[in-house]
Amino acid sequence: MLTTKRMILRPFRMSDAEDIFRWAQDPEVGPPAGWAPHKSIDETRSVIRNILSRQETYALCLKEDGRAIGAAGLHMSGHTDLTDRDDECELGYWLARPFWGQGLVPEAARALLRRCFVDLGMRRVWCGYYDGNEKSRRVQEKVGFVYQWTTENVDVPALHEKRRGHVSCLTREQWLAGQRDVRITAVRKTEYPDLMKRFENPIEHACGVSEGDVFVSKGGQRPEGFCESAWDSVAPFVRELADGGGDFFDGWMKDPHSAMISCNDGFRPVSFLLEAAEQAAETE
Repeated sequence: MLTTKRMILRPFRMSDAEDIFRWAQDPEVGPPAGWAPHKSIDETRSVIRNILSRQETYALCLKEDGRAIGAAGLHMSGHTDLTDRDDECELGYWLARPFWGQGLVPEAARALLRRCFVDLGMRRVWCGYYDGNEKSRRVQEKVGFVYQWTTENVDVPALHEKRRGHVSCLTREQWLAGQRDVRITAVRKTEYPDLMKRFENPIEHACGVSEGDVFVSKGGQRPEGFCESAWDSVAPFVRELADGGGDFFDGWMKDPHSAMISCNDGFRPVSFLLEAAEQAAETE
């Protein structure tokens, strides 16, 4: 499962069929991506079982209700015609029409690119779109893909037609070059001795963060020496800032490229100020 500022990306389950059929029967959703609108919920169940359940394919869900509103995934070697290398893959995505224009697909794509380059060790990610699908083209541009080539008369078997196809690519080096360093400062540490005395077992605690400590996250990764439990709290915000995002919760912070997040320790919480560097970090 992956999390972003507004979404959860999780594996599909058969209980998603009703929601997915609702969106996938829309003629404005599937055909631009090369697949036909779903005609029945049984067809949707088959797609979930045989396609959407593949490795590294995720349901796009808003955090507030957890219901599937689209799909995004990484097509590995054997499931894409753009590469046959094990260290390359193809990014694909679609989103229900009521949620267009909110920046949700770029948000999901950034999480998947991080998954590609950090967790899976990919060296290159490919992505394509058919002529006229401007929404997909803009997504690719927003997350850093670079145009490679155009092919005429590409077969689109599901729609029994041919189209012009455009292909873009993003390398690990290009992705890293677009990542911002994020400075993490422990600005306040609070302790509740009365609660510790009443409820806490006298065990050794791994977190040794002190007020004033400064860490730097590179590529959205946990800095060396930073508390693992605290990282769980700050990581989604650090990664959003590293990707160039921000402006959390509609103007919450004076500086839109910052955030104030507390860790989840109920006895000795620490408030962290997160600040994105002004320019992307340089790669070696």
